[in-house]
Amino acid sequence: MKDNIEIINKQAYLDSIKKYGAVILNPLHNDLYQMLTNYISLINKNTICSLYGLETSLKKIEKINKLYTPSVQNIEYNYIVDSYGVPYPLILRKALKDIRQGKVVAIPPEISMGLGPQHTVNLLGARVSMPLGSSWVSNKMQVPIIILHTEMTEKYKIKITFEDPIYPSKIQNRASIVNESKYVFKKIDKIIRNHPYSWCGYDTFDQMIVR
Repeated sequence: MKDNIEIINKQAYLDSIKKYGAVILNPLHNDLYQMLTNYISLINKNTICSLYGLETSLKKIEKINKLYTPSVQNIEYNYIVDSYGVPYPLILRKALKDIRQGKVVAIPPEISMGLGPQHTVNLLGARVSMPLGSSWVSNKMQVPIIILHTEMTEKYKIKITFEDPIYPSKIQNRASIVNESKYVFKKIDKIIRNHPYSWCGYDTFDQMIVR
């Protein structure tokens, strides 16, 4: 499988880690997205990738990763809510600690990290709730966000793309966080429109729509 992976703009990812000491990845739900962190971790084996998400999703990803590349040991799995759906109160603090320790923090853009979606944004022509989790961490720690997505290009081949880094405002306040989140979702909207058939996040999108 590894021989059938093409990675686009990898240097932007590595340069961001070198310059800022850490980076926040926003992985999208595209073709074979469960394998994303596995192959990203292989790019830089000396850096831990700390992945955040729901327990059911992360356990599935962990199982797939162990199946394909059991030698990869630099991935951490962090559940954002308990079995009752209640956010862990210290999960945001854990993400800040990860950044301070030089880890790559992977937070899907729909994850609020317990902050609660108090704002909305346009996505694919609909008004959706806009989580601030990754942008809050980005603004607080002054590290960039990089959107990450996959695309099946032909049979058994997949392309992994690192988008150019999105840099936080030096002004650390809520308005800056909201603006960064809006810009992130604007980029996501464009990516999905360009690759509508490779995106697998329509169920999540439906749940995010403000009705």
